[in-house]
Amino acid sequence: LPQAEMLTDEITAGCTDELEKIRRTYAYVQQNIRYIAFENGLAGHRPDRPAEVLRKRYGDCKGMALLLRTLLKAQGFD
Repeated sequence: LPQAEMLTDEITAGCTDELEKIRRTYAYVQQNIRYIAFENGLAGHRPDRPAEVLRKRYGDCKGMALLLRTLLKAQGFD
C-alpha cells in the first residue's frame, strides 16, 4: 500500500508510545471504514486489497483486518 506510511503518520501524529499508535490505528479503521458482509463466491474467501478498502471506504471483516494489518506493519509492528 503506497500511501500507508503517509496515512499512518497522520493517524499517529503526536502519539507518545506504541500502544497509543495501535489504538489510534484500530480506531481509524473502525471509524472510517464501513463494514459490509460479502459471502458469495470468492469474495467470501478472499479479502479486498487494502488500497481498495481505503478507496471504497467499506469492506468485509477480511478486508478490514488486512487493512489494519497493513497499516500496523507500515509502522513497524509485526
